[in-house]
Amino acid sequence: MKPAIVDRVVLLALHDPGHPYHEAAATAINDQLKALVPLVVPATVAAEVLVDAHRHGPHAYRTIKAFLRDLVRDIYPVDRLVAEAAAQYRTRHPALAMADAFVLGTRKVVRADKVLTTNHTWRAIEPAHIILITGARPAPAQR
Repeated sequence: MKPAIVDRVVLLALHDPGHPYHEAAATAINDQLKALVPLVVPATVAAEVLVDAHRHGPHAYRTIKAFLRDLVRDIYPVDRLVAEAAAQYRTRHPALAMADAFVLGTRKVVRADKVLTTNHTWRAIEPAHIILITGARPAPAQR
């Protein structure tokens, strides 16, 4: 079975029950796991998520680290092929952030069927492969 790529916000939402996308992200990940779809996280995404988890404290860090260890089949490195694919995406779509180009480049290299993301702009780039995580509840008001 072809893998699914998991993007940064989906992972961040997964470990934070207060995140506006938490429920939708948990459902999407659980659906993939139930269908035995292997999950792949680009190394760039894993690093970003671990930094964010460190900032939120030891529990958040342990939760993300355990998810990456236990449920993700592969943390895919940025190799020559990913770098070339990311450069192609960025060249064709100049508004695309480089971090996003690495995610899409990883999808291309590992031949993933889908990318789980909250980024609606990726649908214009990869319409057949983007699984948009929606249904976010409003964030609590700041005081």
